[in-house]
Amino acid sequence: MHNIMSLIHDKNPYEDFPYKNFELNKHGWGGNLPIFREFIDKYQPPVIIEVGSWLGQSTMNMATHIKNNGLNTKIIAIDTWLGGEEHWQVSKYKDMLKLHYGYPQLYYQFLANVMHTGVQDIIVPFPVPSVIGARFLSQRGIKSNMIYIDASHAEIDVYMDLIHFQPLLTNSNWVMFGDDYEPGWQSVVDAVDKFGKETGLQVEDHNKVWVIRD
Repeated sequence: MHNIMSLIHDKNPYEDFPYKNFELNKHGWGGNLPIFREFIDKYQPPVIIEVGSWLGQSTMNMATHIKNNGLNTKIIAIDTWLGGEEHWQVSKYKDMLKLHYGYPQLYYQFLANVMHTGVQDIIVPFPVPSVIGARFLSQRGIKSNMIYIDASHAEIDVYMDLIHFQPLLTNSNWVMFGDDYEPGWQSVVDAVDKFGKETGLQVEDHNKVWVIRD
């Protein structure tokens, strides 16, 4: 799994990146939940796939836990870093996109955050739409026993992420999970429940975090 960076990038994206030009910004939602650390300890994943990273709150917290415990785990962070519908519609979130000539600069803030935290040896950024990311990893035979899905919250998008990333799960001892499993995000609830019903997999509710496991 040490070659994941080179499988995705011809040149390490952290190399020569001027991260000191950016202040650390760990803004996020639910990235500090203990369930991330619990699953890392339980499943000891060689590679974690995170679908939807925003500024990396959950990514960096997982990576810090990995480093503190001396684990040999890599995290593939898949995101467009272009924002979702809500980020373009709500002014305070749109400001966070840091538009430059109309184009978001979130990816650079993510890289800076990772480097400020000192976990660039663990986190592999992959700036593509989630479905493309899933196809790419599948073609290269990369699987994971811990996949976190928190990208677009539109029902069809959540459902498609579940469909496309399920084949990347290992044959046994795996977990796939995500947050916002609550009435305020009925689109997420409906997509996850639909996926569970169609696949016959049990959906667990862990305080607004949905969990599907082997």
